[in-house]
Parts: sequence; structure tokens; C-alpha cells
Amino acid sequence: PIKKKSTNLNQVIRNSKDSIEAIFNKKRIIFIENYDPSLPNIYGNENQLTQLFVNLLKNSAEATEENNGIIKITTRYVHGNLPIKVFIEDNGIGIPDELKENIFDAFVTNKINGKGLGLSICAKIIQSHSGTIEFDTINNKTIFKVMFDKLSK
Repeated sequence: PIKKKSTNLNQVIRNSKDSIEAIFNKKRIIFIENYDPSLPNIYGNENQLTQLFVNLLKNSAEATEENNGIIKITTRYVHGNLPIKVFIEDNGIGIPDELKENIFDAFVTNKINGKGLGLSICAKIIQSHSGTIEFDTINNKTIFKVMFDKLSK
């Protein structure tokens, strides 16, 4: 079992974004950040959550066009089931139709040197945190939506 504690998701995402920004600094990606200050902590493993958001942001950074990349990060608290929502949107190439059905399976990739493990690891981390992940591609914009419950065990 993984060790979990009260975790500030906004801070985890900011740190993940800073890492990706440093790695992809030559691509001149514009990050637009909109963090909900009222977001409650979640019960989670900070290392795994960091890996989750680094993976998602890395995929977005790789998908965006050279020197025109825009990645929007939004967190929201919305009353209801799984009220903590994280949106990661990019203006990249989109997810090909033939991959959409199995995108979270291991070894599914459209990258030349990709291993196809990033999104399957993300799905497992989210599952271990009792959350869900969804995605949509509209006009080459891909939006991943990650949802968690409030501080709960």
C-alpha cells in the first residue's frame, strides 16, 4: 500500500509544471494557469501525484507545435461527486481516432520512440487515489480532465 497524506493538489501541479517548463524551455510553451484557491486538499501520495501531472504535462508539451505551444492548467472545486477537477488542455496535434478507445492501456502510443506507458501509469495512479480521468479532442485541442474526491481515505 502507498502512503497517503493530506496533499495540496495546486502545489503538486505547480511543481510539476515548473519541471516540464524547465525541460521544454526551448519550445517556448506558454502555460496559462488558473488555480482555484478554494481547492481542498486530497488524501494522496505526493510523489505519485507529481508523476501523474508530470506525465500529463509532458504529453501536452510534446504534442504542441514548435514555438506555438499553449497549455492551459485549471483546477476547480465543483460541488457533487468527485468535486476536485483538474483540466489540462493543449493546442497540440490531438489524439488520433484509432488510439482513443485504448489510450490508457499499456504500450499504446503514436510516438516514434514512445513506450506507451505514460497514460497507463496515470490511469493506475488516479485509480489508486479513487479518482477518474477523461479526455476529449476537439479541433486538435486535447483536454484531459482528472477528478478526485475531497480529503477522504
